[in-house]
Amino acid sequence: MKVLYCSNTGFSKRYAELIAKEIGGESVDISLKSRVSKKEEIVYVGWIFANKIKKLSKLKKYNVKCVLAVGMTPNKEKIISYLMEANKKELVGKKLFYALGGLDMSKQRGFNKMLLKMVSKSVIKQNNYEDRQMIDIFKNGGDFVSYENISELLEYLKN
Repeated sequence: MKVLYCSNTGFSKRYAELIAKEIGGESVDISLKSRVSKKEEIVYVGWIFANKIKKLSKLKKYNVKCVLAVGMTPNKEKIISYLMEANKKELVGKKLFYALGGLDMSKQRGFNKMLLKMVSKSVIKQNNYEDRQMIDIFKNGGDFVSYENISELLEYLKN
């Protein structure tokens, strides 16, 4: 089994590598997807931008068993709901998982950096109790990549 990934700042890539190691597979950047057979079962790991799982739509002809969306929203249940709606066409017949990745503003570029700065100012200004973890992530960054965050996905792949 292969683990295809699309990573912006490295968090999705690290999750793909952890999954590949655990299942005895290989992680492959989506730019090299031609190296993967369309019949071979794959796990796709992609980062989230505006509730869309980046480049998931490029895998329509591939045998995607499940998808791991990597983002920086601590509220897993809330984000899964948004992701299911925003990516419903691409997720038909696929199991969706979510893992908290992190934020490293020094690796952000261009439009993404500008948008993140705008969103962070808005979240910090609103100062909602519900958003305390997000406020902390925006202020301090963070790296949350861990086996614990993908344990449910790994269990799913073992069965």
